[in-house]
Amino acid sequence: MIEGIGRDKISDLTTNVIRANLIEYTQAQCNLHGVPVQNVAVAPCFDPDTLRWEAKYADLPVWKGLPIVLVPRAVARYGIAYDHQNYYRHYVLNFLQVDALEAGSSLVRTLKNGRQVVRKNARRRSFPVQKIFCIAFPRITPRS
Repeated sequence: MIEGIGRDKISDLTTNVIRANLIEYTQAQCNLHGVPVQNVAVAPCFDPDTLRWEAKYADLPVWKGLPIVLVPRAVARYGIAYDHQNYYRHYVLNFLQVDALEAGSSLVRTLKNGRQVVRKNARRRSFPVQKIFCIAFPRITPRS
């Protein structure tokens, strides 16, 4: 989690790094389905062997003068795997619940069976999800 880095930048970065693989996938799908291709210039591709970016040409389908590169459905995601909201929901709130229980906070509720709990919604009102808070959270909480 870095301030100013979100799903769009992560997606762009990932696409740039794996562009050569996506081109190969696109070519295989075009061959499989008989889609016409043209030899066109593509944006630089990262070569993991030389650790360099290389300009190249590739046989790709073209739409309105622009090359098309396909992304396999299995790797396409709407969101990144882990973001500040996941971190907040699964780590920060859990920590804040335990902290409130140990402190005997007014947020503690006793269930019919005698078990004491702090609802996550109660903690959300006191500490709403904010990326800047999630970034700072490990630095402001004591370590065990």
